[in-house]
Amino acid sequence: MSWKDQELKTERLEMARLALAAKDNAKRASELEKMWEDSAKDYPCDAPPQVNHAASVCKTGNTRYSMKCAVTCAKGYNGKGTRNVLRCRKQGKFGSVLYGEWKGMAVCIGASCGIPPKIKKAKAPIQ
Repeated sequence: MSWKDQELKTERLEMARLALAAKDNAKRASELEKMWEDSAKDYPCDAPPQVNHAASVCKTGNTRYSMKCAVTCAKGYNGKGTRNVLRCRKQGKFGSVLYGEWKGMAVCIGASCGIPPKIKKAKAPIQ
């Protein structure tokens, strides 16, 4: 193989490599464009998880207009130590359907009444 033939072969291989790279870049650009379009869309969340002893919880939510789901505990229960807020977060895509998922924690625990008051002339219970 002559030097000129070798040069042509190398040039053709380089052109083929560049063509494949351009095709791969176009594919990646298309995928990124789809991801960008999806990021602006609303991801719906189904009903949030059930919270025991809750007085009120939202019914549904989505990532754009109602992403927070505040939980209010029933009388005699509180959520001390937690924020009692669930958030609808973008989760993924199943086919062409976008979906979200509730993240966070909400707990309603029995409220502590504290130590009972002392009663004058009361006898201590037998333990």
